Amino acid sequence: MSNKALLEARLAELEERLGLAESDLAEPLNADNSEQALGMQDEAALDDQIALIRRAIASVGRALDRIAQGTYGECERCSGAITPG
Repeated sequence: MSNKALLEARLAELEERLGLAESDLAEPLNADNSEQALGMQDEAALDDQIALIRRAIASVGRALDRIAQGTYGECERCSGAITPG
């Protein structure tokens, strides 16, 4: 499988995970006070997960842009070749 295909598959997976996490976050909190405390902790964890997923999506998007520009596999700082490792 090509790098582009792998990245596109990863992007689709991340976007699905983001949708699920955002859907979970949209659920209203339980009316029970003790359950609300747990729900608020869960929401904080979901917020963190969503932020990580969005950063990963942005990173994959940048990699796909580099493939489109023909610069994938080059160091962004020095333009030297990056060897697969």
